[in-house]
Amino acid sequence: MMKCKPSDSDALPKPTKKRKLDEESHCITLE
Repeated sequence: MMKCKPSDSDALPKPTKKRKLDEESHCITLE
């Protein structure tokens, strides 16, 4: 599952260090 947001990624918890890579695309991977 993948969620793409402008900059609200800070509002979500940090699942994995991969979040940093997804942050570049304004996306976070939710497992």
